[in-house]
Amino acid sequence: MSSIHHIGIVGEGKMGTNIFHYLSGFDLQLSWVCSEAADIGKLLRTFQKKIKRSLDAGILTEARYNFLLETTTISSDLADLAACDLVIEAIPEELSMKQTLFMALDSVVKPGCILASNSSSINPSALIPSENRKDRTIGLHFFYPVSLKNIVEFGFTDETSESCKSAISSFLRSIERHYLPMNEESAFILNRIYLEVQVEAFHIVKEGKCTYRQMDELVKESFSPAGIFEFFDSVGLDVMLASIRNYTAHHPEREKFSALINSLEELVKEGKLGQKSGQGFYEYNASEEPDHEQPANPLSVEEINARLNDALGSAIDYFSSLSGLMVAELTSSMTEYLG
Repeated sequence: MSSIHHIGIVGEGKMGTNIFHYLSGFDLQLSWVCSEAADIGKLLRTFQKKIKRSLDAGILTEARYNFLLETTTISSDLADLAACDLVIEAIPEELSMKQTLFMALDSVVKPGCILASNSSSINPSALIPSENRKDRTIGLHFFYPVSLKNIVEFGFTDETSESCKSAISSFLRSIERHYLPMNEESAFILNRIYLEVQVEAFHIVKEGKCTYRQMDELVKESFSPAGIFEFFDSVGLDVMLASIRNYTAHHPEREKFSALINSLEELVKEGKLGQKSGQGFYEYNASEEPDHEQPANPLSVEEINARLNDALGSAIDYFSSLSGLMVAELTSSMTEYLG
């Protein structure tokens, strides 16, 4: 399989935009295809201003600046992806929508093109559009923001060819991203590891040991820049529910996730989807006051931290055994993942 030089990105959401701008920093030809609803003119002007600033600051040479202007396309036409070596899909996390897109891409791109999904929960085997593309349909799960999170989950199926794996590995090294290669049994390993911490945090709150807000403040001090329940609300509880169902479908201790899944199901049923609906684990309005609720049976910060760290350590051990990846590599990857 030839080297990867021409990259297509589909989707103008947070991840699609971030991937496009990150890749524009490398010696690649880019074709960014957005939805019909996107303001193509605005996206193009933003890109042109970005590279002009880089030129003025001496980050880009004149030759590189002209190359980007001449070879980068931003449109809403899938036909612009025809010559791509690799297309990365970054559209909403809906299986049927992704499947429809992959079917369309299969009839547009050249036979040797690799189709990749940035999905955080859907395995690539569910997206294979045809028999001819089964050895070149993969997962490339970047993390936001791409420039700061030096980790990519490279997911492959039993059908993925060795030449495809080699080409993707070379591509990821060329864009200076550390990656974790994984089959579908261990796919989305970093999210699944952190889910063990998230569900433990949920149980601690439900046991009356602390409130949602207290837990989020503790997590931001000790684990991650984003609180667990703030993050759920930011992503969308409907999206989180679908992802957690996927992550836990074959977990040997699936019952421990039942309470969290049930709670999310109830919130979604009530239309409480998080920030986008104005209410989720928290309410989002101008008059909202800080949560002064006191837990019924409070634990100390040290006790809560111990439970969360135990959950993290146990998850790393379990997924190391499942994936064959070393504990040290998963630990360092989780540090990168959590920021």
